[in-house]
Amino acid sequence: MVYAAIIVMTFPALDVVEQSCAAMKISFPYIPGLLSFREGPAVIDAFDQLTCIPDLIFLNGHGYAHPARAGIASHIGVVLDTPSIGVAQRLLTGTGVMPALCRGSTEQVYAEDEVIGMAVRTREGAKPVYVSVGHKVNLFQAVGLVLRTATTHRFPEPLRCADIMSRKYRKKREEFKTDI
Repeated sequence: MVYAAIIVMTFPALDVVEQSCAAMKISFPYIPGLLSFREGPAVIDAFDQLTCIPDLIFLNGHGYAHPARAGIASHIGVVLDTPSIGVAQRLLTGTGVMPALCRGSTEQVYAEDEVIGMAVRTREGAKPVYVSVGHKVNLFQAVGLVLRTATTHRFPEPLRCADIMSRKYRKKREEFKTDI
């Protein structure tokens, strides 16, 4: 099974407006670099349940900083025709140096001679996150929005809250399943 959670928040207050979850049986095999084909359908299903359409989507994964230059953040952004940003915990491709330890420090991520993303320190001393363009945003905008929404934790608040919600949803579904 694959689980997806969407939390729509106001900006800049980051108040929750709406949320949805979806679960689907996995229909695509695990193939490195093809996460959007495996998890994308559940993400789209969760979006289809929303009554409030977001102006921007953060996705836990890569956008342009992907070996094919089109990760899950790019795919979902294009399918929904909505600006999107990929935020990942580690690099999938490319190289770069670690940003300084202070919050807001950044370093470019390169593949050959091309900038494909940015290593961004969202919390002092914490590991950086890797930000890349998904759809209809530029890298400067993406980094700024990640920093403005990563208020108390390493990941942007919408992604952090959606991750927590998806884990609760999964646990609830699994407990219900064992009770039958």
